[in-house]
Amino acid sequence: VPPGTETAFDRFDASNYGGPTGDTLHFVLNAFGFLNNNALWQGGNYIVELTAARLEDLNDENKAFVAQHLIDSSGKADDSIAATLALNFTPEWYQVFPGVDMKMPLAVNYGLGSDAPIILGGTEDVGNFAIGLTFIYRQELQLDIKYSQALGSDAPSKDRDFVSFTAKYTF
Repeated sequence: VPPGTETAFDRFDASNYGGPTGDTLHFVLNAFGFLNNNALWQGGNYIVELTAARLEDLNDENKAFVAQHLIDSSGKADDSIAATLALNFTPEWYQVFPGVDMKMPLAVNYGLGSDAPIILGGTEDVGNFAIGLTFIYRQELQLDIKYSQALGSDAPSKDRDFVSFTAKYTF
């Protein structure tokens, strides 16, 4: 959008937002580490992330737009805590072919408890899984192939597993 161009979002502010409003509490814990050379891989990394979110208070305005499972029978914010866990593990192998390094990214993301009070914040018993291969030629050309699958019977894309292919050239 060019500078100075008005968009639909420009018409909303704290006084006239059309969705639910209130107070939320969030917590994020991350861990990152490197994989040492061993018999299975030559290097790599891992990332672990745990998140939690809770709806603290809900403003009376626009309460009708709130997902009904986030409020109790009295119309107050439910005190449940939404939690998600993300695990990423990427072993690496160097010079698998002349000039070619290889990685194998593995990722699992899953909603552990309740549904988040914010959009895309996580859904209980819903997540995704992905596994791929990355080939890097002379640190210039990168080719990725990845298979992804939704987890959970309530996942919106549970029947839409897919394979993606990406090519990137750096000069």
